[in-house]
Amino acid sequence: MNGPSGAVRGWSAAAWLVPVVGPVLALLAGGHPLSRHHALQSLVVSTTAVAVFLAWAALGWILTWIPIVGATMGAMLFAGVPMVLAATLVAHISGLVYAWQGRFTLVPLYGGLLRVVLGSAD
Repeated sequence: MNGPSGAVRGWSAAAWLVPVVGPVLALLAGGHPLSRHHALQSLVVSTTAVAVFLAWAALGWILTWIPIVGATMGAMLFAGVPMVLAATLVAHISGLVYAWQGRFTLVPLYGGLLRVVLGSAD
């Protein structure tokens, strides 16, 4: 059989199933490039989702101090949070499928961010 073994694909898929713990375990479990690739992608996707939510919370709190329009602007800003969560869900599902298939494919929407952060595809 060509391609990575079932155990390697399992660790790669585990990186997507448990957002923060899974990638760490996948990185520690083995040095296979597929596990590393999917663990780093999962970390970038999860970190981005958490960072967007925290940024919205901080900016929304600051905007509430602006009289009359601040609270409305904060509520309007919240519209971006479900979009990021939807993109995160799509990235997690496609990443899980790619990991189980043993593919080194970048996940949609976040693959470019991964290239910028790490300087490469893995």
